[in-house]
Amino acid sequence: MKASVYARKKRQLKGLVKKLNREIKISRRQTKTVEQLFWKIRRIISELRHALNGLEIKRLLGKVALVGFPLLFFSQISAQQFAPVVQNPFGVGNNQFRYDPELADLDNDGDLDLLVGGYNGQFYYYQNTGSATNPQFGLPMTNPFGLTSANNLAAPALADLDGDGDLDLLCGDYYGDWEFFENIGTASIPQFSTKQIDPFNLGGWSNTNPAITDIDGDGDFDILTSFDYYGPATFYENIGNTTNPQFDTAQWYPFGIDSIWEYFSPTLGDMDNDGDFDLFVGEGYGNLVYFENTGSPTSPQFGLPLANPFNLTSLTNIYANPVLADLDGDGDLDLLVGQLYGDLSYFENTTISSGITGPPVLEDAFISPNPVSDQFTLTSEKSIDEIEIVDVSGKTVTIIPNEGDNYKIGHLDSGIYFIKARTELGTYSAGKIFKK
Repeated sequence: MKASVYARKKRQLKGLVKKLNREIKISRRQTKTVEQLFWKIRRIISELRHALNGLEIKRLLGKVALVGFPLLFFSQISAQQFAPVVQNPFGVGNNQFRYDPELADLDNDGDLDLLVGGYNGQFYYYQNTGSATNPQFGLPMTNPFGLTSANNLAAPALADLDGDGDLDLLCGDYYGDWEFFENIGTASIPQFSTKQIDPFNLGGWSNTNPAITDIDGDGDFDILTSFDYYGPATFYENIGNTTNPQFDTAQWYPFGIDSIWEYFSPTLGDMDNDGDFDLFVGEGYGNLVYFENTGSPTSPQFGLPLANPFNLTSLTNIYANPVLADLDGDGDLDLLVGQLYGDLSYFENTTISSGITGPPVLEDAFISPNPVSDQFTLTSEKSIDEIEIVDVSGKTVTIIPNEGDNYKIGHLDSGIYFIKARTELGTYSAGKIFKK
């Protein structure tokens, strides 16, 4: 940030804090004006995060940080912390052919299973025989559920691309062929059809490593990937819908992502709990590169890259392939990273859940019924604009606008989901639901 811009933003922040203190002193409660001022302050803090540390921001906020709303600010700027790396965790053992991991609940039992693409093109499936909080993976099955081998350097991504309630498989590979396996089974008993080569007309050159997420917040799945070994970062926007995906022409270097490294293997998750997707990228020499989303859930914009932040370390082998998921069920996103020669490296997120981490809790949120079959009601004194439904892996499943406090989820698979409520003031944790 240029010095002149930094100085102006700092003056704006001081002025808004002064107004907020005055409004709180007069009203003695959280009025609409208070909410609006908090929202403006939050946006400026987001812009200053790379120029100021937490202590400096606390000094600028002064009494504002003590008036009962500290979560609004410091959930945004708290640093994640990862434990030292553990190789081949949860009983997976070693396998020299493993390459790119993907985590998802493939058997619909409420915990995360592991599917790994091999550099030999085979798929290795590890069923989670433990639980959502204490995973334990069984012996690997090769090419299960009717899958056939892909090309070398298989990079699987699982998502319900056709909106029928089960997980389909889109696989990148060394040749950029985009191999698609539709799940013609069920959410609990997957069965994959014969592979189709690039049915969505994505194109590409080599070393495609897709991440499938609703990155622009319009309710359907988009694709972020590499285009070839040397980059660039490539975005395919879904201009179709949830049941009939159609992908637009490739956009290179989207959302300010500067892919200056050889190799680009992305994974997305909300690391700072501000309601949008941040980005981790594995690169060719084993580094893990972090890009914070400083934009919004519907208009992402990524900041400058940070190599191996949050106590992460560079890995010894080449071609790092990370996936973010809440493997231990403690509410934060952990990292599992594959590499070319078979090891899986696990970094547990050990960020302490406290008053300055995570979104604030919507204390008066009331969900009914719960468990849920088709729809539920979420009520609160706060004005909820929309809700975000997140699965146990930390991935956003859907975003539903508020229409009379009723939310239809009949199309979702059975399982546990977490609810985030978005208001003008910010994003709140509204609890969890059990979908029958």
